[in-house]
Amino acid sequence: MEILPPKSRAHHTLGLTVISIIIILLLFFLGLVVFYLWQSKYGSGEDIAKTKLEFQSQKLTPRLVPTSSGLARGKPDQGEPKAPINWTEYVTKDNPTFGSVASPVTIIAFIDFECPFSQEGYPIFKSVMETYGSAAKIVFKQLPLTSIHANALPTAEAAACAYEQDKFWEYYNYLFNTKKLSANDLTIAAKAVGLDLNTFSTCQKSAKYQKEIEKDVNDAIALGVRGTPTYFVNNEVIEGVADRAIWDTIILRNLKK
Repeated sequence: MEILPPKSRAHHTLGLTVISIIIILLLFFLGLVVFYLWQSKYGSGEDIAKTKLEFQSQKLTPRLVPTSSGLARGKPDQGEPKAPINWTEYVTKDNPTFGSVASPVTIIAFIDFECPFSQEGYPIFKSVMETYGSAAKIVFKQLPLTSIHANALPTAEAAACAYEQDKFWEYYNYLFNTKKLSANDLTIAAKAVGLDLNTFSTCQKSAKYQKEIEKDVNDAIALGVRGTPTYFVNNEVIEGVADRAIWDTIILRNLKK
């Protein structure tokens, strides 16, 4: 084995130390970049609470941002709320519902029409609705993430206007199938599902359902919602795009209780 002379060993050790420091600094810098990119896309845990204050002040445009909770892949939340949720406090006549009103299983869906994860999860959730609609009560709640989705709030208001004409679910399906949410697209969707366009346009311009949307936002805050989509199946939580098997397991478990 070749032995380095003392001076060479010292230089070698110094070189390794410098390289190690550089690598550590690069990893730290990379971590900061990833963190700030994530924050710019998903927001922080405090943003939803700030949204409530903005609604209350009525001085700022209502905005809600998702959090860094990793909602790309859906999984049941590991911890359930400490006490059973009294859903009568969160479900009102202004929330579109589907399925069996008398069912012991209530599914609450907090959704943003422009959220890519809400869009990705739409086909799975639609199949869940079709399978369990006769055995569960499904409730839609608005959660527009306006800081990153410019069309989120106008679309939420348009959907509320469609609900006014008893066409919410038709409008909901159309928007998630087309994924086109510009102002013109919202009108095209209204025409496609058979809404009265004059009534729809007047409703949109009035922003008359902003208070109802604010109520949904406040409900999300109260329930600890961290982003979209978030679903509650009675007292269990599903965050993000959940596999159908997860849905089946949770719903069947609750139906057996």
